[in-house]
Amino acid sequence: MFEIKQLLKSAAEKGASDLHIIQGLPPIVRIDGVLAPLDSSKSAVTGEDLEKMINVITSKEQKSLFLAARDLDLGFGVDDWRFRINLSYEKGNYRIAARVIPNHMPTLEEVGMPEVIYKLLGLRQGLILITGPTSSGKSTTLAAMVNYLNTNYNYNIITFEDPIDLSS
Repeated sequence: MFEIKQLLKSAAEKGASDLHIIQGLPPIVRIDGVLAPLDSSKSAVTGEDLEKMINVITSKEQKSLFLAARDLDLGFGVDDWRFRINLSYEKGNYRIAARVIPNHMPTLEEVGMPEVIYKLLGLRQGLILITGPTSSGKSTTLAAMVNYLNTNYNYNIITFEDPIDLSS
């Protein structure tokens, strides 16, 4: 029997960026770009396991949306950890993909931003788009930029990211 909250917490504590839960396989984590079983002693996840996990992480409304669309993005928290979760349906089975959201707010220095970014962030108006493929650092970049702005200026900042987490 798998407990989704414990799986998420274990993945975060091991330093994983992602947790993948797929029927017929043990829970898989991505650490430094390498996929590996979360715990080699665990058996494969069953369809019943996945159904129970989905029931834990979704509200009734979210579950209805997921069943209708067969895809849902949501935010979820366990203890001090936050996760972006995608529920999907593929080849007749449910799947869960969870991205660990780091607890630490990065600085521009830590993410290696060039000096021109500081000048860009000092402008009084404008629009900044952060785009790129999965795992390219979009969220980390945005977090560092917002952290810098909140520390140094009194700006109104609006961000949009999919999924928009309404559960907090």
